[in-house]
Amino acid sequence: MLPFFTFAAVPGLGIGCLLTNILLQSAPWDIGLGSFATFIGALASYLISKALKRAGKRKLAIWLAPIPNIIANTLILPPIIKWVYGDAASLILIAVLVFAGELVSSGVGIPLAFALDRRARRILEQ
Repeated sequence: MLPFFTFAAVPGLGIGCLLTNILLQSAPWDIGLGSFATFIGALASYLISKALKRAGKRKLAIWLAPIPNIIANTLILPPIIKWVYGDAASLILIAVLVFAGELVSSGVGIPLAFALDRRARRILEQ
């Protein structure tokens, strides 16, 4: 949800994911592609939010902001989990679980974004 508020969140999330994967000693494919998925999702989220806010549709932008991240992670992470880490579960099951996890985090993030949006200008301008 952070890219809804500021572009600074886009590289921040990408670099944060990269550093976390490195520090956790993830597999190289996970470090590269997992961080790429986060960056692409964040960038698309920012661009969608920016366009909708310009059109005067802030509330819709909040509802749609998590969708690029959900899509990016659901498409990119399951093959990494399956083949790089040797998970025994089917690729479809892994994708469903990643998708469900993304939905849960969005379910928490959307109400928080609505609450923060009322105060965002004061907070982000300081």
